[in-house]
Amino acid sequence: NVEQALKLGLIDMAVPANRLFQVAYQRLLDNQVQKIDPKRPLTPLKKWRKQLEGNQYYRNKVLDRLENRAWQRTFGNYPAVQELIELLKEPHFRAGLHLEQQLLAKLFQTETSRVLIDLKRTERAMKDKYAIRGNVQDISQVSILGSGYMGAGIAYLTANYAQVPVRIKDIHPSEIQKALRTCFELMQKEAEHKKISSGVMIQRMNLITGGERLVAAKSTDFVIEAVYEDLKLKQRMLQESENYYNDHAIFATNTSTLSIKEIASVAQRPQNVIGFHYFSPVTTQPMVEIIPHEGTCEHTIATAIHFAIQQGKVPLLVSDTRGFFINRILTPLLLEAIECLIDGESIEFIDRSLQEFGFKLGPLAIIDEMGLDVLVKSNPTLVEAFGERFVMPQAVNLLIRNERKGCKNKRGFYLYNTQGERVQEDKSIYHVMETIAQNDLEAEEIARRCILRMINEAAWCLQENVIQSAEEGNVASVLGAHFPQFRGGIYAYIEKIGAKEIVRQLRLHETRYGKRFKPCDWLVQQAE
Repeated sequence: NVEQALKLGLIDMAVPANRLFQVAYQRLLDNQVQKIDPKRPLTPLKKWRKQLEGNQYYRNKVLDRLENRAWQRTFGNYPAVQELIELLKEPHFRAGLHLEQQLLAKLFQTETSRVLIDLKRTERAMKDKYAIRGNVQDISQVSILGSGYMGAGIAYLTANYAQVPVRIKDIHPSEIQKALRTCFELMQKEAEHKKISSGVMIQRMNLITGGERLVAAKSTDFVIEAVYEDLKLKQRMLQESENYYNDHAIFATNTSTLSIKEIASVAQRPQNVIGFHYFSPVTTQPMVEIIPHEGTCEHTIATAIHFAIQQGKVPLLVSDTRGFFINRILTPLLLEAIECLIDGESIEFIDRSLQEFGFKLGPLAIIDEMGLDVLVKSNPTLVEAFGERFVMPQAVNLLIRNERKGCKNKRGFYLYNTQGERVQEDKSIYHVMETIAQNDLEAEEIARRCILRMINEAAWCLQENVIQSAEEGNVASVLGAHFPQFRGGIYAYIEKIGAKEIVRQLRLHETRYGKRFKPCDWLVQQAE
């Protein structure tokens, strides 16, 4: 858009459309418009660089290395990357322009282009729809209950993007200090990357405070609870908030699996209670699920949507069912990856198989990012609601006893350095899980097992009206559940493969691996 183009320096100035001619004419009169002189002599350094870039041998050497690196990232799933490299191999300017036209016309007609355009169009329509529904007054003061990894991330988003005063409340002062430190480091990174100035960084850091007590009783209009997944604890947080804050304050509970209706059952003002599900890592994930229960009023829903947009998030309205949408479709994928590991497939091979399918991160790397302990804590609620589709392999208990929390403690399926960067797979995992890596399956078979579980759960979500439409589900699956963007989202992929083939494969896998692959009724009906 215009703001991004201006920020990148692609345009010099942005003016309202009704003043465009006037401003342009005035700049001409003031001699502020200059032509680039093509005959201007080059500096010795630019001359040498131009000669070097024009050298066919050197040019091809550099591009061959780039091609290998690009393949490791894209696995050939994005045709534009390959075509761009071919274009850059042409050293002559006019021939390059002609080739560029041909390649653009060719790429524009591809299926990848079509699904990416459809996906972006739906995403924009979603943003417009939610912006209209969330057309209410800005939030002016936020309180966050809980200073853990999630609480610190939410505080950072609130101060840096929404630019709203935010108070972190926790009974442990050391945890508050840690949260403030996390916010400062995140802000510092923004300043280092020149996204904000040092002065702006200090201003926004000053918006964040912390303490053991609740404060700003009259001015706080949005309370976010970010404690761990425990129904009684969340209900107690809600009751404390209602007794302290004004009647107009909205209580947003950050839960991944618990029922919002159950949390709100102890509320004096249940109409002000809503679910607000952030994904980990909260600072980089672009989407947030908003979950009203049957008693939530329209003003609360509109305010929650508005605040999500203030924080720079894409809101997704989902129904109050266990696991909501993103966790519902992502968890079976992660659990099946663990099943593959137990069956003798290696960590890196499992992740690479899904990356070849199109995922940016493999499922075991995703578990390390979110934390295996988080997955284990949320799982019993899903098993209680949906049965054996969500049963976790027993071998996971061995990993929990071995303190495998992933990025949080630098030990998961992979080993991490002090900066939190993934180094290599941790081969001691096989000993801990009492398994041997044999790699009997092909990469395609591993990907099929994991994707079938994900597809089947997405069909259940559509059957149970968890999401408002399949189109929104496509966007959510890409932004929230890492589903490959070039495939157009999970429901677009179901449509492409066809329900008949999916049901056939699910039944084949059910015979081989068990009832967790039993096809959803909706899929069976579509197949018939």
